[in-house]
Amino acid sequence: MAGTGEVQLEVDGGVAIVTLNAPDRRNALTPGMADELIATFDEVDAKPEVGALVIRGVGMSFCAGGDVATLTSAGKDPAAPDAYEGMGKIYYSFYRLGQVKVLTVAAVRGSAVGASMNMLLATDLRINAGRRGCWSAF
Repeated sequence: MAGTGEVQLEVDGGVAIVTLNAPDRRNALTPGMADELIATFDEVDAKPEVGALVIRGVGMSFCAGGDVATLTSAGKDPAAPDAYEGMGKIYYSFYRLGQVKVLTVAAVRGSAVGASMNMLLATDLRINAGRRGCWSAF
């Protein structure tokens, strides 16, 4: 799978481990990262040996929601084709996670804020290990 490396896939003993790997921005989602997530979920569905998917984040946060630069740009003209398409990709990645064929688990360490709550809600099971919370913030 090609990409920026902000989404990583490892398969271990029948478990697909999807890691959000953009700790410099607390794993906040961009349209490019959403494309990588969607491709990763497609890849997992194509692996018959996989029986479960765990999604997790690197660093201090599970996911800080939408990337501030992406949201600011989209807010200038939400109907602009590139803004609409970019935000659509992010939201489609949540839908696609909910459609993965195997059991899905969100392993949350650190905060899950804003749009990342949609990601959590798209999984079958959520495990929060830590004192930081989950906030919708919108």
